[in-house]
Amino acid sequence: MNKKWWLLAAMALPLYVAAQPALVLIEACNAVPDAAKRMECLKAAMGAAATPETDKRQVHVDVLKRAFGGMQAGLDIGTSYNNYQIAVLDLAKAVAAFRQDAGEFAAPAMAQLNVSLEAYRDAGVFWERSIGFYAQRDNSLAYAGGLPVGLNNMEWLVRKYGLPTVRSDVLGFHSGLHVQNTRATIWAYASARYSEALRALAPLPVQAAPAVVDPDAPVKTAAAEAAKAAGCTSEPFLAPTFNTPAMKEFAVRCTSGKVMLIKCESGVCKAPD
Repeated sequence: MNKKWWLLAAMALPLYVAAQPALVLIEACNAVPDAAKRMECLKAAMGAAATPETDKRQVHVDVLKRAFGGMQAGLDIGTSYNNYQIAVLDLAKAVAAFRQDAGEFAAPAMAQLNVSLEAYRDAGVFWERSIGFYAQRDNSLAYAGGLPVGLNNMEWLVRKYGLPTVRSDVLGFHSGLHVQNTRATIWAYASARYSEALRALAPLPVQAAPAVVDPDAPVKTAAAEAAKAAGCTSEPFLAPTFNTPAMKEFAVRCTSGKVMLIKCESGVCKAPD
């Protein structure tokens, strides 16, 4: 193993020249189990052997961003439960490596990173329960409204994330959680905690992202204003749960910990009464 990673580092140096390091090589270095050797490999790959301390920290942050970016990309394009479990495991490895490699620099961000990782895991537990429950005969019809909370021991998830429940069965005997909306809400919460972790790493300069025109920007602004007007939170974080040309819906986590659903129709957004 030692010979392999030294070979990778040696191959990286001629390729660096003044260009961006190869993504494949970065990932190969990230797989080195020994922390000190992993860092040396990353330095070689990034051309950072003699760079200032801030640049070394940026190497750690870039690796972390790549891991969380990969998770979000998978969710954006759609992923299977099995692939999601693999992605969560990869994310856990990346967080552990960041904590070990970055040392004291990582400390201010670790609490939020751990909360984010835990939320992704909780969403996986909920997803697994929903798959198992609806695989049973007739459950898809009997509990079409949402996964029944009591029958699946999911009360803790409702309390932990302040999730809104729905009527699970036709007669209303069981409260439930809408499967897709619940996953989306928890994923949005995990993403928000990751963003908080990055902000905790200041004063590391944040590179401005290229401007992207969002056609839904006016609707999102209206939804945020509706959440503020309803006294939910002064800084709404919107998680889309429903999206059609005619109607859009966003989940907003309120200051109280509860989740509010903002519905928008023809550009007009309203909070629940």
